Amino acid sequence: MPLEAYEELEDIEPEMRHLSEVLALKVPIFQALGKGTLMEAVAKELCIRQFDEPRWPLFLAEAL
Repeated sequence: MPLEAYEELEDIEPEMRHLSEVLALKVPIFQALGKGTLMEAVAKELCIRQFDEPRWPLFLAEAL
């Protein structure tokens, strides 16, 4: 199921894939797929973009 969810997100237009809303959906998908490096990169970016959101540092810490 996580792989199918990821594939659905990849069907989004390329110029929309970098939006925070899309990245936020990818973090738990990468977590479920065991893709720690990708999870780390996306969580780090979301920590910068949405610094007041407490879940991104938690996901980042888990990915490290």
